[in-house]
Amino acid sequence: MKKYLKLLILFSLALFIILPLNIQGNGSDVTILFTHDFHDNHETYNTEIDGSIVERGGIARLSTAIKNEQKNSDPLIVDGGDYSQGTLFQSIFTTHAPTLHLFDKLGYDATTFGNHEFDFRPQGLADSLNAAAASNLSLQIISSNTN
Repeated sequence: MKKYLKLLILFSLALFIILPLNIQGNGSDVTILFTHDFHDNHETYNTEIDGSIVERGGIARLSTAIKNEQKNSDPLIVDGGDYSQGTLFQSIFTTHAPTLHLFDKLGYDATTFGNHEFDFRPQGLADSLNAAAASNLSLQIISSNTN
């Protein structure tokens, strides 16, 4: 076994010496806007950080940030999950999928599930996804390892 491992390592090193890789690309920039843990914070809220009151959250603030970036680029906009649960908007999660609709309006390309999307159990998530699908959203939901 050690013999084969040594041969594999030597072969790999030879490839890197003989076939140098060019990883430079074509000079185009890609802008990725990434959010996560939105938790249905459609409205702004105030919180204390280091002794100062600061404003956080809000779909209007998020919309402004995205529009400002879109002036200079065509960004890929993605969300890492936990977009639901945390405010009263969760009460219509299963029937209206409010954050998915807002993400679609803001031009998000894709989102995925966090643990809070499963707070209403698989049936609740299915109901939310069916509500979103009935609206023909262009937002893609990317997921693996789920049934």
